Amino acid sequence: MTVIKTRDYLESLKEILQYIAKDKKSAALAFNEALDKKIKDLKDFPFMYRISIYFEDEYIRDLTHMGYTIPYEVDLEEKTISIIGISKKFKFKGQVSNLKYAILPSIFQHQKGKQCQDAQE
Repeated sequence: MTVIKTRDYLESLKEILQYIAKDKKSAALAFNEALDKKIKDLKDFPFMYRISIYFEDEYIRDLTHMGYTIPYEVDLEEKTISIIGISKKFKFKGQVSNLKYAILPSIFQHQKGKQCQDAQE
């Protein structure tokens, strides 16, 4: 499987790494290396993490890393894994075109008991 990192994911990760690096650059490097290893492992075990609590779709999963949630979508037909975003505050923004339950254009805030609705087309 091929891993695709979305622009939202990369931008958010960059901000997180810059924030961590302000305090300790080696901690930012260690965070990034450990996260990259987890993401690489998805190629062989795409369903190893729980079904996402943000979407009603068994193909969207939540990888967790040091208090952060990283939702990703597994597409068996395309043989891809799309890394959607990363957040500690349960907020995801932007739009991913291949998702069955796309992230809402406005900021999506987790509310216990509510699921993401089908994206309006």
